[in-house]
Amino acid sequence: MPHTPSEWIIDNEPKCEADGSKHKECTECKTELERESIEKLGHEYHYDMTVMPDWKEKLNGYDIYVCANDFEHTQRRNVISWETLSVNIVIEGGYANGKSELVVERGTTVSLQAQTLSGMKFTHWEIDGNVVSEEEYFEYVATIDVVIVAVFEKVPKQGCASNAQSIFATVCSIALLAFTLKKMLAK
Repeated sequence: MPHTPSEWIIDNEPKCEADGSKHKECTECKTELERESIEKLGHEYHYDMTVMPDWKEKLNGYDIYVCANDFEHTQRRNVISWETLSVNIVIEGGYANGKSELVVERGTTVSLQAQTLSGMKFTHWEIDGNVVSEEEYFEYVATIDVVIVAVFEKVPKQGCASNAQSIFATVCSIALLAFTLKKMLAK
């Protein structure tokens, strides 16, 4: 009696990186009549999600692509370095958190304070030559690498020290007057 072949029976499903297999058998006696491999599927990656970089943990961000044929196969694409979130701030004539240079995460609000300089008066803060604040305490949202400059002007001296010549002249005049009076009284 001749064998009656079955439909294809899948023994092993093909995977992304491995061939599968199938066979036909007799529907009556179950004897294997034919065997073939099923060609591996290859990868078909599709976008799944984005992992954002973490500045504090110093972890890069990336897009995750998952294979449609086997979710265990993933790829990281479009890596975004956590360092791209860093902003370098240089403060001239002032400080933030006691420092004149800092590296912070983009979007961080930095509180700046002008230094107290003897004989000088704070006038304003500048970025690229443009006045950004006239307050000694200034909050800046860090978005780009930047140099922030505290601008000062000399304070005009007041009192005795500022009028040394006029004081000297006054003292000399008084001394001359006293000398003259003394001479007049002595006669």
